[in-house]
Amino acid sequence: MKLDQIAYYAHTDEQVQQLKEMLGLHGTSWIEDIAEGSVGTVHPLLGHWIEGRSQGHLRFNYDHEIELEILTYLDGPHWHAGKAAFKAGRPFLSHVGFHMDEGEEVPAWIKESGTIVQVMDTDSHTNDYIVSKKRTYHYEIYSVPFGPDMKFIWRKEP
Repeated sequence: MKLDQIAYYAHTDEQVQQLKEMLGLHGTSWIEDIAEGSVGTVHPLLGHWIEGRSQGHLRFNYDHEIELEILTYLDGPHWHAGKAAFKAGRPFLSHVGFHMDEGEEVPAWIKESGTIVQVMDTDSHTNDYIVSKKRTYHYEIYSVPFGPDMKFIWRKEP
């Protein structure tokens, strides 16, 4: 398990540019991907688990020696929908991410103190590198009573 991702949420291209400037990364190289897959998440109003398909626009930069992501959901349910900052249309800190080794599990203390708010399995990507590797991902996202949400990421190789 390696903590190696900090992610922000942006609703618009203007907010994406604002975040890039805030991070000192305007005019730098970003890797983009449109990821789609099956998702399970908590309904923002009713509080029960729902399932569907989601699509997100992912933008990654590595200039600060950590994976910085700017995320925008394009379609489908997602765990941000119930958050005050999302409803207000503001950009915000989305999560910190941990890339996991095969067979590695979410730490017990996260499962005990946090609440799972989304599970996703991607099956479609537009990034040439990911497509060439035929790679997909499994994500589990936990809301914890302290700090930002935590995303656990497993790469799935064919």
